[in-house]
Parts: sequence; structure tokens; C-alpha cells
Amino acid sequence: MTRTKLLMGATALISVSLALASGAQAVVTGTVYGGGSTLIGPYLRQAEDCYGTKNDLVVQGSAYPYGAGTDTFITEPVFISGAFNCTVSSTANELFYVNAGSGNGELMAVTHDVDGTKGTPGAVDVGVTSDSGHVQFPSVQYGAGDYGLDYKETAIYRLGGTLSQTAGNSGTVSLSPGTGGAFTYANPEPLYGNFIQVPLSIDPVAMAFPSAYAIDNTSGTPVTYHVHIKTPNADGSGGLVMDMKTVCSIANGLITNLNDPALTALNGGVSLQDTADHTVFSVPISLAGRSDSSGTTSIFFRALAAQCNSTSSGYTGVNYFTAGGGKKLPAAVRAGGLSPNPFSVFTGSTLVAAYVATPITVPPVGSETVQFRMAYIGTDYTLPASLHNGLTYGLNVANIKLSAKVVLEPTAKNALASFGTGLNALLPPQSDGSGHFTSTPAAGSKGHRANPEDWAQPIATTVSYDGGVTFVNTPLADPDHNITGVTKGYPMVGTTNLFMNTCYNGANETAAMLGFVHYYLTSTTIKTATTGLLAVSGLGAMPTPWLTAENNTFISPSSEPIASRAALQALNLNILQAGTGPASGTGSQCNAVAPGA
Repeated sequence: MTRTKLLMGATALISVSLALASGAQAVVTGTVYGGGSTLIGPYLRQAEDCYGTKNDLVVQGSAYPYGAGTDTFITEPVFISGAFNCTVSSTANELFYVNAGSGNGELMAVTHDVDGTKGTPGAVDVGVTSDSGHVQFPSVQYGAGDYGLDYKETAIYRLGGTLSQTAGNSGTVSLSPGTGGAFTYANPEPLYGNFIQVPLSIDPVAMAFPSAYAIDNTSGTPVTYHVHIKTPNADGSGGLVMDMKTVCSIANGLITNLNDPALTALNGGVSLQDTADHTVFSVPISLAGRSDSSGTTSIFFRALAAQCNSTSSGYTGVNYFTAGGGKKLPAAVRAGGLSPNPFSVFTGSTLVAAYVATPITVPPVGSETVQFRMAYIGTDYTLPASLHNGLTYGLNVANIKLSAKVVLEPTAKNALASFGTGLNALLPPQSDGSGHFTSTPAAGSKGHRANPEDWAQPIATTVSYDGGVTFVNTPLADPDHNITGVTKGYPMVGTTNLFMNTCYNGANETAAMLGFVHYYLTSTTIKTATTGLLAVSGLGAMPTPWLTAENNTFISPSSEPIASRAALQALNLNILQAGTGPASGTGSQCNAVAPGA
């Protein structure tokens, strides 16, 4: 199997000033490649096009994790048509991205392998030249996923060992020392520098559904019946009210019909039946979700694992979503499992959305067709975000009721509230309230910056800081229960994170990564709360303290106040060119990485 190292560049080694971190124009080209999360993929692609040379988004073929299925290309302007204008920061740099799922984003980053066979001989995963229906990148510099790698996984990078990928594992990787499995990868840290996780966005996951539930053709003139929502959302996104107890009941197979009394009670005691529908109201709920290793699934899974209990939501039934979390739905709620109403599963959110939005077939004269499908999915596939991004599924969202007075739509603003405020705010590791590095962190700051797992919360309901020494409940798994401040946040939320290393092989590639990540963290085009790229896509920008901490730690430690600058620089977490660091001290992690490694 061919193994192409992460930091190999496509361009010659030409010296370039690291002033690119401030967005300065380059004189030579730096090209980098990555992929992963389909939730953020289109918008990360758009951000890359606002920074550098425009490229199409590569969408991986239907089979997972690589296998058969032809890759497709989506031209950038379709994503955010007219939502905002951006000025390209550096046409001298370009980035490529493949929509391949969070599981594959993790695989690309931790294995540094673009061959992509992963137990499927002959298949090629990502890239720029056609091969058996797929395209192939010459290298991989970064991955993206909607979950964090935990301390057991990231310890491999720091402590040594091997990564084992078992054939046919469908996108999962065994991150434990040893040589088992079909393929084994050497510990990457000595080759690529420190491993880091950089949070990119806040991601609410919606319960989505179509507005119609039946077509009645008993009279010969088809009539479509729609879900009756007592108080629709002002933005036209739906507004069916659910609470987490109800979400738990639906996902675990206990509520299977729109006529369930719990749904009626939550919606002001008013039936969900169309007022023009005078038949007996019985509408079975057909569930849909992801079959692949998915960050969207991990967010949904973790929320249900933490909240489907009598303390958090009042749910007392069987909960198949276990505390360890998962990147795939539990077997018990899929076809062939224990649930009386199993999920139909599909590769990628696009196929999930297409299934849910499938129009109801007009029945023969004298009959009626009933069809109602519901899925967990990223809010970019739902109204109102889909009005801006070319996703024409027209899916409505459920609002989640947290208390008698708090009912939250899955918006970027409500997802941001899950991070808390004031003394209850969730902060980056070793940070004061503003995100600056400190040895006496604020109450909401846990762990250490040198530990990559302390930056991004994992798929489990608990997060372990300091190499597994300190275990606490993951705030984003159950934000209303864990954050006790006045602000209540949307309860199904996570983050998308970049999976990267710190040492890049070549001045051009180093400059491209520095420039883009700095641009992403600081550009108003990306992060403005109401009109920025993320906001109009239904996603939230990271809170300001997180943006400050990420920029000052990974991109520009010299931006940190003088009092804390030296201590932060000594952690060797900033991106540098391989082979250029000093023998010891600041930047020494990149001295041992020889060009061409």
C-alpha cells in the first residue's frame, strides 16, 4: 500500500516570509490538501476560496470508506449564493478539500495516508487525478471532524506506539499501541511535530422533517396535508415543539406516530393534524440517519447518551445511546436491532436529506398516501439556512423545549449559548476570561494547552483533561444541565475541529497553512454573528476567547501579552516550517523534522 506523508508539498521549497499569517500577498504558491467533515465541508471550502485561489469541493463517491462510487465536484458559488461578498486574501495560495465524512478526516490526519484502501484494495480516496471513479491528492496536510479525539487517542502521538487500521473497519481506526490489524502506521509525532486540534465552528444538530405528511386523492383532486404547527417560527423554518424526553423517546423507538399525546401536549394541546384533514389521524414516523462514521451522528449520539435519563430530561425508558458515545448509530436502533422503529441509514447527510425530503407519491383516485420522515441532520440542510446555500430540500426543524419559558430553535445563536456566559462560560485550556494564556485559569478553563484532547470535547459524555487524570461531564453533551447560568443553550451541539500537526515541509506550505488558519480565525467574513459565512450556514463561530486562544497558540504566539508570551511559546504548539526550528526551546519541535521527511 502506498503511504504518502502528510507534509509533502506540491511546490518547490522557496523561502517565504511568515508575514503571510497576517494575510499579506505571497509571491510564490503554497498548496495544501485536506478533507473530512461533510457538515462543515461546503463552508470550509467557501472560506478557503475567500482566502486563496478558488477550487471546487470534491464530494466523495457513495461507498464508504472508499470503494465504488464516483466522486463529484461542486463549484463554490452554489454554496452561499449572494449571502456575502469576500475579498480574496492571497491568490498565491490554494487549498483543496474533499467531503469524505469526519471518520475519514480523522483517518487522513492520523495515518497521513492518501492511498485510501483501508481494506478495499484498488480504491483511491481523494485527489486531483481520476482513478477508478475517484480522484487522488498527492498529500494530506489536515483533516476535519465534528468531534474531538480523546486522551487515549492523542497519547499515541506523544508517547509512541502504532496506529492500526483493520480491514473493513468502515472508517474507524484503532488508536492503541500495538501492531494488530491489517495496516499499521508509525507514530507520526517525530515526523510531523506536535499534534493539535483547532475548533472551527459550533454545530447545532436539528431534528428535521418535511412539512407534508399525506396526499389525499379520494375525490380525484389530490390534496396535500401539512403538519399543523400552532406557533410557526418567524423565519419559516418550521417550529414543531419537542423536548429532549420526546427526542429520546422517538430515537429509542417509544414514540412512533405524530398522533402521540406527548407531541400534542408540547404543541399547546393542539393536534398536529392539518385542519383540513378530517380522517382518523395516524401518521407513522420513519426515522433516518447516517450509516458512515459521522461527526453529525457523534453529536446526536452524545446528547442522547447524556440526556436520556430521569435527571436531565425525565426520560425513563431504555436508552440505547451509551455513555461512551459513538460515530455511528447504535446497532439496537438500526434495521435488525431491538428498536420497534429503526433508523434507515444512508452515507452522508445529502442522502439523508434527500430521503426525508422525498415527495409523497400521488395515490390512485379514491385513496390516500401517508408518509412522514424525520432525521437528525446539520442545520445547513434545513430552513432558513438552506435558502442561502443551494440545498433545496426545504426541511423544517423542531424547536426544543427546555422549560416552561424556554423553547429553542436550532440556530447559531442558541448553539453559542451552550458555551455559557460569565463565570459559567466554557473556556479554552489555561485561559483567562479573554482567552489569554495563564497559569491561573478562570473557572471555566480546564486542562492544559499542550494536550490536544483538552481543546475539543470527544464523543463520550465525559471529557478527560490532563492525560486522563481529571474526568468531568462534557458541558456540550448536556449544556442545560451542566451550565447553571441564566443563559440556556440548544441541547444538541458540538464543534468541528481541524486535526493537524505543527511542522510543515516547505516554506510555501507552511505559509499557506499559517495564512489560512489565521484568516479563518480573524476574518469578519467568517465569524460575524449574523451575516458571516458560518451564521448564514446555520453554524456558529467559536466564542471570542476561543478565537483569541487558538490564534495566539497555534498561529502567532507573539500576539500574546508580554507577561504570558514566553510561557506559551515554550509549549511549541505554533505552526512552523520543518527543519527551521532551533535546537531547543521555542520551535524546537520542528527542528528534528528534516525537509523531505
